[in-house]
Amino acid sequence: MDRHFRPGFGDVPVTLIGESVFAWCLSELKDERGRAAAILRGPAAAPIADGQKAQFIENALPALYCSKIISYAQGYMLLTAAE
Repeated sequence: MDRHFRPGFGDVPVTLIGESVFAWCLSELKDERGRAAAILRGPAAAPIADGQKAQFIENALPALYCSKIISYAQGYMLLTAAE
């Protein structure tokens, strides 16, 4: 894993710094977050029964793929903001 060595940061993974910057950028999008919260409702948390674990994993794979797409979008957002 890439690490960033700099006074004041210590031994901090570079990805952690990137995620921190993204969280800061996301916190600035208050209007967008408010509109999304009005539309999107997350599921209620529930334990996964033993017989449903395989189905859960099958359902999680598209979500993992989606998270990868979002990660790229975040990177492009940061690049755009840096210009």
